[in-house]
Amino acid sequence: MAGTPVDKAAAEAAGLYRDHAGQRYWFCCPGCAPAFDADPAQYAAA
Repeated sequence: MAGTPVDKAAAEAAGLYRDHAGQRYWFCCPGCAPAFDADPAQYAAA
């Protein structure tokens, strides 16, 4: 969710991240990952 702070260490430990085009993206909650997976380029550009 845009604007929601993410604790990168906690996200890593919980598996709430994805790698896309050589960049790692962390998520605030489990619900964000499926949206990213559906269209990573859209979220990576944001």
